[in-house]
Amino acid sequence: MDHDQNTLVLAGAEYDSATGTFITRAPASEPAPDRLAFDPVQLRARLDGWTADKQRAFVEELAECGVVKEAAARVGMSEQSAFNLRRRPGAESLNLAWEAAVRLGAERLRSLAYERAVTGTVKRTYYKGQVVGEDRVYDNRLLVYLLSKTEPVADRFVVRNVARNWESWMQAIEDGLDKPMPPLDSGEECPVYLTGEGEWWTTFPPPPGFEGREVVPEEEGDEYQRECTAAEIEAIEKAQAREEAEKSRRRDLYFNPDRMRLRAGR
Repeated sequence: MDHDQNTLVLAGAEYDSATGTFITRAPASEPAPDRLAFDPVQLRARLDGWTADKQRAFVEELAECGVVKEAAARVGMSEQSAFNLRRRPGAESLNLAWEAAVRLGAERLRSLAYERAVTGTVKRTYYKGQVVGEDRVYDNRLLVYLLSKTEPVADRFVVRNVARNWESWMQAIEDGLDKPMPPLDSGEECPVYLTGEGEWWTTFPPPPGFEGREVVPEEEGDEYQRECTAAEIEAIEKAQAREEAEKSRRRDLYFNPDRMRLRAGR
């Protein structure tokens, strides 16, 4: 390879063996920021080495499997070369993404630990090369060790809140929201509230053609507010009616004479 070809490789061009020429591809669009985003280690370009794309692919695989050797193999590299890359100058960003990927990959270990706790592992018995029996073996000591070394990615208090409000969170996922919307008039964070005058107001932006009362922020930090439209108030009243109907149903069930008698007989 002559001097000009070396220059092309160092500039990021790719060699096309079919045509015998170098091709410069347009850079990929920058991905949205995430916990695995990092600046690849700058290395001398080699067609079989740790390119920027290969480094990113390795980190993604590490987040999926949690095992350095396996992640490196998935991108066609060795475990030792991955650790060598980590020790190179300018690898600070890679190291941070590496640690985040290991933490995410640890979730796989948690899943495997629970799977073994429930299903165990199969140990086959052979006689003259044929399987003649199977035993299911449970390694509780391994499970305890794995669980003690693995930290959950999500905060346990947040997880507990999701478990307590399961249906609301499932609806939020279905609606493409990051979390459930709060109930009507449920506090400072609720976008819909009842004023002291008994009027429904909201912090949601107005619909097209809105002509009602509104409070437009004049200073930074102030929040936009407006009165609810007739259609929005109708939706609120229907939701209130459903809630009242459910309360009445529960009341009638509770005071059902047969059910009360069963409770008294315990």
